[in-house]
Order: sequence, then structure tokens, then C-alpha cells
Amino acid sequence: MFPLNAGSNFQKKLTVDYSAKEWVRQGAPMEKLIIGMPVYGRSFTLVDSAKFDIGAEVQGGGKAGRYTGEEGFLSYYEICDFLHEANTTLVWDNEQQVPFAYHDDQWVGFDDERSLRTKVNWLKTEGFGGIMVWSVDLDDFRGYCGTGKYPLLKSMTEELQGYQVKLTYKGPYDNKENAEVKEKPLCDDDEGQVSFKRDKNDCSMYYVCQGSVQHHRTCPDGLVRCTSLIS
Repeated sequence: MFPLNAGSNFQKKLTVDYSAKEWVRQGAPMEKLIIGMPVYGRSFTLVDSAKFDIGAEVQGGGKAGRYTGEEGFLSYYEICDFLHEANTTLVWDNEQQVPFAYHDDQWVGFDDERSLRTKVNWLKTEGFGGIMVWSVDLDDFRGYCGTGKYPLLKSMTEELQGYQVKLTYKGPYDNKENAEVKEKPLCDDDEGQVSFKRDKNDCSMYYVCQGSVQHHRTCPDGLVRCTSLIS
């Protein structure tokens, strides 16, 4: 969510807060930006199991989950399995507002109910449009973690209850109801070149352009689809 104070300038940009606000700084309307919310974790295999803090050296992705079967990736319900293992340590990072856990040489960073509520409250304070969840089937649909079924989805929807964003963006839009759309002239060759253009509304007709002057012509008999040969 937020950077480590000790992180480099580059590392401080690898956060939800910086990334979302960068879109706004570049001109994107805040109310149209949707914040992604993960219900999975990224896991790693530590080089030295005694060095487990954020930034510790790793030799690759963590062991594949029992169900998802992908190295370096764990669904939330697989993370719950990991947390239930003996001697697994769960840590809350106050600076970044996220948890991580480790056991022997296995390490996983993820979002839980607390961190997702923090993110939702942050986006509400800032005024972003809403959330996108990836993905519903990765949440704890069995209730194995101990707080009921789909705990992550429920925590986010509860925090979003009653939240509405007023659309203040004024355009441009693709439809003519919201903005005047100026169509490019069909014939606009300043050098006076002759060219042929299809009539998009009538396949039996076409246009001959002489520079900026256009002539509407009918296809010869037997060539009703002559416009298929014209750009």
C-alpha cells in the first residue's frame, strides 16, 4: 500500500498509492480509476531462512500451492493453510500496511482483511472510482481461515457500503451526446491527388477525390460490391 521509509526512490514508486496517483498526475480522472484488490499472495524461497525481513535475498519463487500449483503464487485459502502450519510466523508491517508470513525458507506477502479495509478506506478518502477483485475463486470460500466464507470479499464490500463517486469528467467522449465530434473530411489531399473512397452507407456507391473535391459515383453494372476494392 505504502513505501518503506528506508526504500530507494525507485522502490517508493512500487506502491498502490504512488501508482494510482501517478495516473491522476498524468491527467486521468480520479473517479474513473478502479483500484485492483488481490486475494492472493506472492511467495518466495529465502536464501537464508534466518533473514526473513522485507528485502531479504531469495533464490526464486516459493513452493507451488496444493491447489493452484504455481510456483511463487498462493491463493488466500492456501495462505491460510500456510498460516496454520506449526512454527509459521505472521508479521504486520506498519509502514506498508500489509502482512507477510514465513516458515523455514518459505516467505509469502499477501493482503488480509485488515490490509484490504485499509486500501478501501484510502481509495474512499482519495475519491477513486471503486475496486476490481482478482479473483473471487481465490478467496477463502470454505471458511477455513476462521472468519467465515469469503472473508476478504466481505471485508471490502462492507467498507464500500454506501460509497458513491460523482462523475465530474467532462470529456472527450466518443458519443455525440456528450461532446461534439468533428469528422475528418473525406477528401483532404492538399496536393490534388486523385483517390477513391468507399461509401460506408451504400455499397453500390463510391467517391472519387480530386484533392479536396469529392465526386459521388455509382458502381458499374455488375459491380455492386465495387467498394470492396476501394480503401
